[in-house]
Amino acid sequence: MELSVGIASQTTSHIRVYHIPSGVLVTQLSELYGLIYEIKFHKDGLMCAAVGDGSVPIWNFNTWNLVCKLSHPSYIYSASFSPKTSTVLVTAGFDRVIRIWRKSRDTSETLAYSVIQELSGHNSHITKVLFDAEAGFLFSGDHIGCIKVWEGPEVKDPNMLESSTDSYQQAPEINWSFRREYHVENPICNLSLHPGGRRLLVHRINPTDPLSMIDLRNGTFMQKYQDIQTFRVPGSSCISPCGTWVLAGSNSGYTILLNTDTGIKKHVYSNVAYSGPVSAVQFHPMENALAIASSQPFSKVHFFMYDKAKDAKLIEDQKILSTPREEKSKYPFNQVAKLIAEKSMEERATKLPSLPVDLQDIVAKLNNAIREQKLSMQANAASNQEYFTTNTEEKEN
Repeated sequence: MELSVGIASQTTSHIRVYHIPSGVLVTQLSELYGLIYEIKFHKDGLMCAAVGDGSVPIWNFNTWNLVCKLSHPSYIYSASFSPKTSTVLVTAGFDRVIRIWRKSRDTSETLAYSVIQELSGHNSHITKVLFDAEAGFLFSGDHIGCIKVWEGPEVKDPNMLESSTDSYQQAPEINWSFRREYHVENPICNLSLHPGGRRLLVHRINPTDPLSMIDLRNGTFMQKYQDIQTFRVPGSSCISPCGTWVLAGSNSGYTILLNTDTGIKKHVYSNVAYSGPVSAVQFHPMENALAIASSQPFSKVHFFMYDKAKDAKLIEDQKILSTPREEKSKYPFNQVAKLIAEKSMEERATKLPSLPVDLQDIVAKLNNAIREQKLSMQANAASNQEYFTTNTEEKEN
């Protein structure tokens, strides 16, 4: 398992790759002349980065060789591969244009992508673009709070977003078209699509209410997530691959794990408290792991892995601690056992055949034993009281 981290200096940026869980540096990639806004992987063995110098470099993460670099006329804030195939790539940034690229050449050492379509319509710079799970729809968000949905060329469902099983088949001529839009008023920092396909997590610049879940069927807010503050970019949030959890970072420097459906806080990562804003949070797509990072200078990246054995032991310990202690029983089990044993010994001594235990006789003897014990306790109490009274009188004299 490997983790890629974007690091910026005063003049340049670069990407460092670490082995997980050892934390050993694997490689440091070539310098980039702008801030790194986003890093994306594809299962085909490629990694791309959206860079502020107007480029989108692409590496082969098996060899970490640079295989291609896509040039743009302005800053690029977001780039993403199609989930279905790495031959299709989308980029967007400051010039308000979404560019869809397709691989035109593929050799053992180099790749070549060319623009096959440009989508325009945003009135401010675009901060985020992403495909849905089936690459049938494309979502884009801008700095004035407008979210646009673009439809792929082979979408079969005419009602769109009424089903999460729509599919996209690569066609000879790509022809993406505008489908609909939503307005959320504040500048958009990040978008994350729920695995179910019908909900979109929207992270906005808002000091009190930045994080909300939108129902894509009607554009209404389904759920709002509290205790997150976002005063400026970057804003970091994502949904777990299973769709159960929302992980969100605050400009205040802390990270919260929330339930997707209820918005209830599950955990606050108080041991990861930065003095600057949390700039990136991400779940691993296959493993039960997550990473948290900050734009604070000289800060560390924290990586967490779920330990099933430790969690099971913790649950077991909680069960043990929560079990109420039983009071010592007042029933004289030892005396009952002694009486039954004596009765058995008497039968053996008389060489009589084994007879059923006479319960009435045992109950009578048990009552006598309890009565004698109570009388003994009362006598002891009276003796103690008399002793206390005598000592008190002697002291007074």
